[in-house]
Amino acid sequence: MQKINISVAPMDGITDIALRKTLASGENFIKYTPDIIFTEFINVEALHRDIRSANRAMIKLLTTPNDEKKALSTYKELFEKYNISSSDSDSFLSSFKSAYKGKQMAQLYGKNPKLFAEATSKIIELGYDGVDINMGCPAKKIARRMEGAGLIKTPEIAIEIIDQVKNIVNSSNIGKDFTISVKTRLGFETDIAEEWLSLLDKQDLSYITLHGRTFAQGYTGNANWERIGEVRKNLQTKIIGNGDIISIEDAKEKQSQYDLFGVMIGRNYNAFIKPDRLSRLSALYYYLKNHQLLISGFFRSSDSAYASAKKVIVTFLKFLESKNNLQYNLLCAKSYEEAFKLIDQEISTVCN
Repeated sequence: MQKINISVAPMDGITDIALRKTLASGENFIKYTPDIIFTEFINVEALHRDIRSANRAMIKLLTTPNDEKKALSTYKELFEKYNISSSDSDSFLSSFKSAYKGKQMAQLYGKNPKLFAEATSKIIELGYDGVDINMGCPAKKIARRMEGAGLIKTPEIAIEIIDQVKNIVNSSNIGKDFTISVKTRLGFETDIAEEWLSLLDKQDLSYITLHGRTFAQGYTGNANWERIGEVRKNLQTKIIGNGDIISIEDAKEKQSQYDLFGVMIGRNYNAFIKPDRLSRLSALYYYLKNHQLLISGFFRSSDSAYASAKKVIVTFLKFLESKNNLQYNLLCAKSYEEAFKLIDQEISTVCN
């Protein structure tokens, strides 16, 4: 019987270090710990450009360090840039202590193969378990630049990117366990999955994550899992299916039904949290505490940092009934302290 393999998708503005740490925490509020956790997608151009752009990209790459001294050196420039004190730096690093045993993947997007190589070196240095190359982002402004899903239209560049990443990995001493993968779609304007995936199949990737829509479909209609299953049958590379998964049970069923290496959950990432009120509230509290500790120091103010967490607040509280209009009040709140007080009040109504 194939091992269950459920991952959380790379989502810009969502899968920051605070959410990844929450889902990997193993706390009682977790229903299922993701087997693979991806960062937000990171622009290879931004990592290479001016210091401000590079710093903003590096914030997305914050992760569990393999070696605290090495990590402190790596992040020193960030700490100095954002006036984070050395004592806060120590707290920052120690907060990454975790029993998580899954894979931590950094996702990159762009179109310059040499910059992918440069970014891969940084990812190896930071201690990630692998690189995922975005060839499926449906954002039109990205696709117009022939990045993300736009790479489906320029397969020669897509292959060169993969080759550059592989060259860096092979020339390092990272070992055979380091993963190189691609996340993509069935096609650009039309479904050309057989042609496109057969090309990727020849690149000796660890696995391919396939979303069951074309670029033109965006997120409209339903993800075509029948097509994911059909395409998989003709490939040697392992396939992770993606699209419209609503629960852990749904993911397990899809993996078994279509004989996949795994299934990825995106917008419904609250499926990894137990559905009862206390678990959802506890998870949200845990997330916001980590957001305050790990991320707020990189914003101009604590209030603007809190505002950046509101997308996750909405998802964690989705379908959760509250007599106190908790979601509305949290979205109106201006600070972490105000949010913690509101959650504490809500938890007290659950426990009493």
